[in-house]
Amino acid sequence: CDKCSSANIVQRPDDREEVVRTRLETYRAQTAPLIEYYAQTGLLKAVDSSTGADAVEAEVTRIVGI
Repeated sequence: CDKCSSANIVQRPDDREEVVRTRLETYRAQTAPLIEYYAQTGLLKAVDSSTGADAVEAEVTRIVGI
C-alpha cells in the first residue's frame, strides 16, 4: 500500500490499469454509439437511478409495460 506500506494488498487481474483502459476503449467504440442510435429511433428510455431501487423498479416496469 502506498499509504501504509502494508504487504497484504491483492489486486485482481481484471483490475489493472491496462485492462480497465481496454474496457473503456471498447465501451467508447462499440457500446456508447448505441445510445445515440436508440435515441434517434425513439427506443431509448432514461431512468433516474438516484431515486432508489423501488422507484427504479417501478419506472422500468412502467416503461416495459409489465
